[in-house]
This record gives sequence, C-alpha cells and structure tokens, in this order.
Amino acid sequence: MRVKVTGQRDPGYGATSRMLAQAGLCLTQDELAVGGGIWTPASALGDALLARLPDVDIHFAVVDEQ
Repeated sequence: MRVKVTGQRDPGYGATSRMLAQAGLCLTQDELAVGGGIWTPASALGDALLARLPDVDIHFAVVDEQ
C-alpha cells in the first residue's frame, strides 16, 4: 500500500507540531476505544486523529492498495 501525505508546512517542523497538537486534543476531547497501556498514536487515536488532521491542512490519500 502506498499513501501520500500532503500539508502546507515543512514536514519536519510545521506539520509535526500540528499533528502533535491534534493528538493532544484527541486525548483530551475525544472518546477513545482503548484503555490504559502503551499504544502507538495510530493504534490509540486512529480515526479520531485522521478526522482532525484535514482541519489543519494535513491530508492522507491512498495512492496504490497493492
């Protein structure tokens, strides 16, 4: 599977800070399906985070599903 990630800022600084801020908002404002423990951001935040990212100009698109 190939996925294209696009955004309006430098990926190493601007986009990362936006993703971190949105992850923090997910933790404080969204109802998550996981309990305590150690999780990766994708495993813990999943669709809630993906739904927030377009609002800060970060987009994911599947390019090829093979």
